[in-house]
Amino acid sequence: MRRFILLILLTLITAFSNPSITVAQTAQELPNLTMKCLNATNIGTKNTQHFVKLDGTGFLPNSPVEIWRDTKEGFHCAIDANGVSLCSDSALSAKDNGREFQVLSATIDQIVADSQGEIHIAKVRSRTDARLQHRFYGAQKTPSTNQGSELPELSSEQYSLKLMTFLREQEATAPSEMTNCTTVFFDPYGRVFDTVSLEPIPQVSVWLLDTDKSALPNRPGVTNPNITGFDGSFRFYVDNGTYYLDPKTNTHSYPVTEAEITRLLGIQSVYYDLYRGEPIVQIDQIEHRDIPMAPLDPNNPTRTTPVIIDKDISEFLDSQLGKQKITGLVSHPKSVINIYSGTRLVNTVAASNWGVFEATVENSQIDQTLPLDLVAEKVPLINQTPTDVLGLDSQNQSEKTQLFPRPNFIIGFIYDQNNRIVPLSTIEITIPKMNNRIYAVAKADSNGFIMIPNQQLPPVDYVLKIKDDANKIVTTQSVQSFVTLNKNFLETEKINLLDPETNSVVKVVKTVKSQGTSFAQKYTLPTSVPTIAETQADTKQLPIYILLTFLVITAVGILLVFLYRFKSS
Repeated sequence: MRRFILLILLTLITAFSNPSITVAQTAQELPNLTMKCLNATNIGTKNTQHFVKLDGTGFLPNSPVEIWRDTKEGFHCAIDANGVSLCSDSALSAKDNGREFQVLSATIDQIVADSQGEIHIAKVRSRTDARLQHRFYGAQKTPSTNQGSELPELSSEQYSLKLMTFLREQEATAPSEMTNCTTVFFDPYGRVFDTVSLEPIPQVSVWLLDTDKSALPNRPGVTNPNITGFDGSFRFYVDNGTYYLDPKTNTHSYPVTEAEITRLLGIQSVYYDLYRGEPIVQIDQIEHRDIPMAPLDPNNPTRTTPVIIDKDISEFLDSQLGKQKITGLVSHPKSVINIYSGTRLVNTVAASNWGVFEATVENSQIDQTLPLDLVAEKVPLINQTPTDVLGLDSQNQSEKTQLFPRPNFIIGFIYDQNNRIVPLSTIEITIPKMNNRIYAVAKADSNGFIMIPNQQLPPVDYVLKIKDDANKIVTTQSVQSFVTLNKNFLETEKINLLDPETNSVVKVVKTVKSQGTSFAQKYTLPTSVPTIAETQADTKQLPIYILLTFLVITAVGILLVFLYRFKSS
């Protein structure tokens, strides 16, 4: 009995002395994920068909591959030809999204990387309600490894080995793997535009009618009416048949005359297949129609500020030069897109007739601590007018939209939410759009210093979930927050996370090992005041402390009574 009470007492004291431990300090199974960009090729007879061929390399040979799509609407996993989801996460499966992302040419057992680690999918359908850019990825679960919850102090030899592994992984990232990140924009069913300004008209109700001129009911692929966006676009996905379109707005009239159609075709080249009410016969391919509408007041046509509707950024190598590739969609056709790093103009590119743009910027031109600012400027669309921008009037220029450059690797110190360095921390690289799926796990050393090579970073947006040496989550950081917190370190040590050159890394790692704690102290940040949430979290711990105190006092009292009776007997 005495031993039993002593055991209880020791257990309570241990729990009281460290109530924050909520996870057993044992080896745990940590999942791994490999994700590669897939090269997408449009295979439809028209760019409205939404059919692509997908190809990829660098996968684990003879192993299943999940097929994912990334759009502004979110991440979705494809279903196979039989409607079976290709991934285990049912919440993100296209099976629950109207089968708008489906592999049509293969079943789940056939979607496997070949012996060379390549995958080729002949036909995939990918559709979204809004007009957005589509990116495609292949993902594989790789063999898990048992990793302890603590990282021992590294010896000089271990540090050298870690550095060499880092350098080899950096050099092993082939340029071909990094340039597969293609973006696909599918043309809309059509656009509504102003006959005077030639600008797109937003907020027009476009009705789809059957042969009896009755509105078709809503169903997958048909939202009736379809409301035009900033780019004046609308979209319907229908079966073969005969249809009519009927646009409605209280600012414009429809249809225009035949003479007006002839005039419009002669003065511009952006809009085509101009529609004025004739039947549309669809046979095996989506028919395109642009709808001209005349302003009720010719002196007050539609003139809107351009809007960058969608944008994305990826990092790649070109002739051993690190670059950022920027793709996107702007509301006004042929707009000029200016890209700035701080106040510095780093590139200018013209959008297509559809408002699609793509630009590259060398990493050497970019300040890694600042976002890239994108600004769109309208251009006149009449053929006889030079394609110059219309000036810096606020209506001709979009608001700034920002993209943060993607680092080629990560190196620096791990800080918590109060700007304190977290030694021996575990960093989980997670993908928010995939329900916070863990992509890779890294460990910081006793100085809170971390190195993560390119191969351990996903080609999509990710965050760093940071756990302390007790496996307790202390904070979650975006890549931009990590860079900002390490700004002094990166500038002082002349490290550019966008540059694949690793000479500076060698120097820094040697310095970290030789100077240890004194080096880390150089980059200690002023600690911040705990947030309200943190204070509330500490307050929530108070009942636990009170309960543990009560239990310890009770146990001590029981022990003393037992010892007194034992002595008396």
